[in-house]
Amino acid sequence: MFRRFTKFTISVLCVSMVASAVHARDTCAAVDFLAIDLSSVEGIDLVEAALMLAYPSLVIVDGSVHFENGTRLPIGVDRGLLASDRLQNPTVREQFSQKYPLEFDLSEREKPWMDPGRARNDAFFRNLYFATKEDAAQTLEQVTYQDRAAFKVTRRECVAEQ
Repeated sequence: MFRRFTKFTISVLCVSMVASAVHARDTCAAVDFLAIDLSSVEGIDLVEAALMLAYPSLVIVDGSVHFENGTRLPIGVDRGLLASDRLQNPTVREQFSQKYPLEFDLSEREKPWMDPGRARNDAFFRNLYFATKEDAAQTLEQVTYQDRAAFKVTRRECVAEQ
């Protein structure tokens, strides 16, 4: 019981951190994730904290992701699979098994199978974003980058503002 209460309290803390970074669900603004003070997340599961900071609509309770559509998906465990095997059917947690390099040095990417973000849990992204191409198309917005390139990206999860 105490563990469940603690996890709920941690989830509430993460939600409040997200709320301060993205003021309201319908109001999006670019977030500098490197500037967010993470000192208050000490003792919190880092995968759960990362999910809640990155995706404003998510709620994490008892080790499961709860989506707006009512779906519940366990975060799961890192099974210690080889990177090549992890691509087949990763858990949500295994999506975070490789760290993104934060510097502009890409030498780490030269190592075999070093491709952060490549392992993707299909159910996670279909529930978070869209199950069909048609659903995605309805939310596209044109974004211009440095007045040189234009892209169409979704408004969902504040992607267009990033």
